[in-house]
Amino acid sequence: MNINTIDDPDWKDLEKELKTKGTLGFYLRSDNGMHAEHNGNSELFCASAFKGFVLAECLRQCENGQRNLLQTLTITDDVKSPGGEGDGKDWSHKDNGTRKHLQDALEAMIKHSDNTATDLVLNLIDPESVRKLIHELDLIDVVIPDSTRKFMHELFGLKYDVGWGEFQKLMKDADKNLKTNPFHAKQRMAAPAKSLV
Repeated sequence: MNINTIDDPDWKDLEKELKTKGTLGFYLRSDNGMHAEHNGNSELFCASAFKGFVLAECLRQCENGQRNLLQTLTITDDVKSPGGEGDGKDWSHKDNGTRKHLQDALEAMIKHSDNTATDLVLNLIDPESVRKLIHELDLIDVVIPDSTRKFMHELFGLKYDVGWGEFQKLMKDADKNLKTNPFHAKQRMAAPAKSLV
């Protein structure tokens, strides 16, 4: 039995209850072939879910000898991007010049959703290589940014990187400083729910 879409009015009530400004969507698939979806093919803001593709491409590059999990990456103000678990321990708080192994960056990116670690990895492996992997997987509707920092700069309506100090000031009043809808940004994080299953 396949359920292709769910148009139950309860989902619309849930969207209202969650006070979403966008579209609620999901795609569920069981091992026995059954699936259910609601707006499963709609472009949705996928936030950090795109980091799974970054991890996959990085591990693929490690496997073919381009990268090494023990190679070091250096945290600088040029790559810092706020975001992570919100406990004040994200890598944007590390001192300039702090060195970390690639495997630590991958763990911080996936386990703690750390944006600085994500951008360090993206800078190393090249966002275009991640896009190529996504294309090879025939997930043409998945869109990833060059970096989380560039994504956030675009949300603030900035055409260029203002530097870490100025960026931190903007983040203190992030809601007030937002100028661009995440769906209208060139540097966006978007995917249909169906592409993430």
